[in-house]
Amino acid sequence: MITNGNFFVVGITALVVSILLTRAYQVLALRWGLVDVPDRGRKIHERAVPVGGGLAVFLATLAAVLGWLTLYGGNIWLTPENHSTFLGLLAASSLLVTVGLIDDGWGLRGPVKLGFQVLAASAVMFSGVVIDSVQIFQWQIHLGVMALPFTMFWLLGAINALNLIDGSDGLAATVGAILCCAIAVMAAVNGYVAESIIAAALVGSLLGFLAFNLPPAAIFLGDTGSMLIGLVAGTLAISGSFKGAATVALTAPLAIWSIPILDSTLAILRRKLTGRSIYSADRGHLHHVLQRRGYTSWRIVCLTAVLCAATATAGVVSVYLKNEAYAVIGTLTVIASLIVGRIFGYAEFQLLMCRVRGVFFPWLATQARPGGSGGRETRVRIQGQKDWAELWQRLVDAASAQGLQKIELSLSIPWLQESYYASWDSHRRTAQLCWKAQVPLMAHGHHIGHLDITGPSEDGLLGLRISRLATVVDEVESYLSSLEGLKEIHENVPHESLEQEESVRVSPSEAADRLRLIRTTET
Repeated sequence: MITNGNFFVVGITALVVSILLTRAYQVLALRWGLVDVPDRGRKIHERAVPVGGGLAVFLATLAAVLGWLTLYGGNIWLTPENHSTFLGLLAASSLLVTVGLIDDGWGLRGPVKLGFQVLAASAVMFSGVVIDSVQIFQWQIHLGVMALPFTMFWLLGAINALNLIDGSDGLAATVGAILCCAIAVMAAVNGYVAESIIAAALVGSLLGFLAFNLPPAAIFLGDTGSMLIGLVAGTLAISGSFKGAATVALTAPLAIWSIPILDSTLAILRRKLTGRSIYSADRGHLHHVLQRRGYTSWRIVCLTAVLCAATATAGVVSVYLKNEAYAVIGTLTVIASLIVGRIFGYAEFQLLMCRVRGVFFPWLATQARPGGSGGRETRVRIQGQKDWAELWQRLVDAASAQGLQKIELSLSIPWLQESYYASWDSHRRTAQLCWKAQVPLMAHGHHIGHLDITGPSEDGLLGLRISRLATVVDEVESYLSSLEGLKEIHENVPHESLEQEESVRVSPSEAADRLRLIRTTET
């Protein structure tokens, strides 16, 4: 018989096993050189820290689930659906843990890692976890041919949402534990015991791992753990919310996942609206924003946990009371509080509103400027404190004097925690052909932004206008190169740590050499 005590036993078993395995892996990782070495740039921890701790979480979860099945729960898996789902999730999890370990130790290119994520998601879908239709309130939407792409999108989004939020000690493990706890309760309420057991085991494993991962962390999850949590929690959120044959009541899972989804969505929105690649580096994630506000690692973990717990509770309550309004109201209240309070998401909201206003209500964006250089203008400080108004004013005045149609300035300097976006459109349109150019902005050998220029070619003075504008670009780059702190960081931090958002990867042998050097220095 399945009782609440059974879930508690599974969780405690996973917690104890996780503590033992995490400690053992920590020793082995140090011996093998599977460590993350500080670089005085993005990596601000003081000493080399073992990475890839997600392996211990995976093994502890698997041990607790298999132990439960062996001793008490074999009858749960008698149905072919449960058996198939378990095997598919096990195969997919094993693949991602292996890929994560390789990535944590040696490094993998983004497209390669994404390819393996697609394979893992495909294994889960092949086992029968497919969303054929979604139910929101009383409306049911049949996805038809979009069922497979929608399910793939959900699983990939879940995997990468946890991966992106893993930027502060203990953060991903804490968020993962809260998500899985909510999913365990939701699945139990809906009568999905198997899903609830797996979620409870993962909660226990993450709590055991947190004994070593809370600030200051003695071991990191790495991609090994963050991708695992995302896959398992994303899969269980679907299979624990089925209402009938392959119909998912989507409101509660969305509420439970809302904070990681918000962080990922804003990152994509921020980069796309400023003309940058979605893979580009920035410091606009939730934990970065809280760091700039002076929050310690402990306060970042606590505040994020409160936010996730609030939305997750709203989702669970909506399932228990069979009223989806609780999930919607609770989630929107939390998100609106973050944006209106300018805690997180306000800059992205400004960017979106400026774009919407420019497309549908262009006359509202037209401003009169000194010197008669009117036009539609957008200026958004995404992060940082530096005043870019003087630089932007010079660019707009030069563009207006040269008769240009449009300019866009996008600056992203993650290591100085500065990001700025501005655009100006003269509203002058011509039937003639236009020329476009994108000028990369460099400072001390680092790409820190770009300037997009659009101008008319009707008067045959294209060369003259470009040469004059080039003078302005030279002044802009000189101004950027003189920024306080930029030159010093350039001289003291490895180049790759400034350009990449992911951690700098080193081979285990090189990491072991660095670790020995650090230990020698400390001694």
